[in-house]
Amino acid sequence: MTSTLELAPKKRKITKQQILDLTNDLIDEYIREKNWRTPEDIRLDIQDMYETVIYPRIEYTLVTSLNLGHLENNKILGKTVPQERVILLDNSISPPNYDPRYPFTFGHEIGHAFCHTDEPESFRCSQDEISSTDSLSPKEADANFFSANFLMPEFLVKLNFHRCYNPKRPFAYYGKGQEYCFTAYGSTRIIRIDSYSHFCVTLAKPLTTFFSNVSKTSLGLRIHNLGLVLNYSKERILEDVSNIGSILKNIS
Repeated sequence: MTSTLELAPKKRKITKQQILDLTNDLIDEYIREKNWRTPEDIRLDIQDMYETVIYPRIEYTLVTSLNLGHLENNKILGKTVPQERVILLDNSISPPNYDPRYPFTFGHEIGHAFCHTDEPESFRCSQDEISSTDSLSPKEADANFFSANFLMPEFLVKLNFHRCYNPKRPFAYYGKGQEYCFTAYGSTRIIRIDSYSHFCVTLAKPLTTFFSNVSKTSLGLRIHNLGLVLNYSKERILEDVSNIGSILKNIS
């Protein structure tokens, strides 16, 4: 007598195109709800987006009063529990504290809520997972991709980048230790640049208010990923992330 082991069907992995379609749909709904008439009117606010379009769709409760602790010495910034339909954000980064990590972390957890809603396990997300540009688990990569496209949609980043800088050609980075000229909204500054990351976050600084006051690091990475900067050096974006604190101080 023989027997066969019947395997449970694998859950279908969500694709990047499906995530992109979802974020575009959410943004379109938000724009309609705000009654904005032109792209120049748009100011994305993650808290208002949650209340206006996110909660009505998925009814995930937001909790921001708890200390979420650590995971393997990494601070937990966010947690999503699909079975309880709850998103938790660590109290150290949540309002009334101002922390530029809050918007992207919030978007990341919303990404889990939409993309992995049928999962039995919860998702605990550390600083390393949310900010990493290296290899992540597919689900963490999904959540990061959702957050980047939800908070910083391509059309709006490009629109505001060109309104701010009016570049005649793409910005070019040739290497650290050089002085670069930045003209933002008609005001020119010459800044000595220490790294490619410093270059990208400098370009991001005037634009964060359009995107929920997301961190300059997140928006700088988005500017890089959208090809708005030509990198002629061998440096990688955020390879100097351990020194990002001093980089940000230099452009504040």
